[in-house]
Amino acid sequence: METALSVEESKCLLALCRTGRLYEVEDWLKSGKSLEVSSAVRVTPLQVAIETGFHSLIELLARNDREGSAKAHALLQAVQSRRLDFVLVLVEHGADTSSVPFIEVLRAWDPKLIRFFLARGADVITGSPFAEAFGEKIRTALRPFKECKESHPELADDLDWQANRALRYFSAEGNLKWVSLMLWAGADPRSKGPGLDPRFDDDPECHSTAIEEACSSGHLDVLRRFKLSPERDNLPALLSSAARFAKREIVRYLLELGTSPNDKPNGGSSALDACLWYLEFEDIRVGRIKTLIKRYGVYRTFDTLESLASAGALWRPSERSDALRVRRTLLKSEPDLVIDLFNLFKKTGACTQETIRDFLDTPRMRDHLKDKGWHLTRLGIGRNEKHAGEQFPYMLLARYDREKLYDEVWSQPMWKLAPEYGVSDVALAKTCKKLKIPTPGRGYWAKLAAGRVRERRPPLPQFPVAGHPPLPTSSAR
Repeated sequence: METALSVEESKCLLALCRTGRLYEVEDWLKSGKSLEVSSAVRVTPLQVAIETGFHSLIELLARNDREGSAKAHALLQAVQSRRLDFVLVLVEHGADTSSVPFIEVLRAWDPKLIRFFLARGADVITGSPFAEAFGEKIRTALRPFKECKESHPELADDLDWQANRALRYFSAEGNLKWVSLMLWAGADPRSKGPGLDPRFDDDPECHSTAIEEACSSGHLDVLRRFKLSPERDNLPALLSSAARFAKREIVRYLLELGTSPNDKPNGGSSALDACLWYLEFEDIRVGRIKTLIKRYGVYRTFDTLESLASAGALWRPSERSDALRVRRTLLKSEPDLVIDLFNLFKKTGACTQETIRDFLDTPRMRDHLKDKGWHLTRLGIGRNEKHAGEQFPYMLLARYDREKLYDEVWSQPMWKLAPEYGVSDVALAKTCKKLKIPTPGRGYWAKLAAGRVRERRPPLPQFPVAGHPPLPTSSAR
């Protein structure tokens, strides 16, 4: 191992290299002096020679420098300078090509340089260099990438994995040019995995496909490029993903492809549920100041809801918590927004009249909409007038025949009768309570089947009760 030079000697040698004194450097070497500069000096003679571009000096120093680390630093500098001729000299005199990360070679933007390193076994897998280069939009990496796949079929899967990562990234960015280039390179838009951010490599919940990225990001031109089809793609899931962030154009495009919006087991639409969830988040002012959600502040969400409802999407919450969440959102919204939403649902048939009535018929919601009596009447909710401390059920009396319903609930169980009215047994029980229709008690039908019924059928009370105005004429259902 050579003895390191002193600081003064190191500066003297570097000055000779910087001024191109080739013969003086030769004399330096003939005198037996070392080329290893002091650790206090940050550059080596080889690096200075590459910086000055003196080919003969580079060759002289590379031939006589026994320090591998100096040649490695010089090789990296030659690559970054895009000087293939310097690289050839350094490699000829012992520089190791594996000492330079392949991503640095790709960043040189020189196809000849890239192919030189590939021919000498550059590591194209560790650190996903091609994926990183594609993310930096290095076009000169594209053709060597394809050539590498063709010449090394055993690496094809790993290389495709890198291309797929870049494709997901550009799909999320909406860069149609690079999406097309990645498809040309062989990337698969239906392959699921991480993007270019290495933090999510080991988190499957953050993995997606390029199609899903384009869909949730709202890039319609990219999505069209992937040529979706019902046979290969889960279009209802994509519709739900687009609706979750109110990507109107994507939702309309998927509906034009014939995607059914109603994909839930109960016949409802998960896309409609997802869009209603986003209703609380589009108006960004709500999170900063205490204000109600404005109708104009959620115009994209409302337009998306209108597209879904017009296409036949049905609102059928699977869980009670789903309906409660929507109700909480609407209680934070301007009354006009609530009225517009249910007018839309009524016009398109997105939910039943009974659902609208049950959803709005709560004390807090009635208080929230107290100035919208005329609009509520148009929705079929009835008047807000109260008599004897309770709301008078005008609309229920217009829909149900009390005498007929009274006979029916005592002739068969509620769960059998409810489907005939198109409601649930719980909703029908609430209707009977509001109309003051007595119903069988708990266990009545089991006792009846066992022949042990002692409960007498109570008479149907007079209705309306004292204090209420005359009833409108009711019609049998």
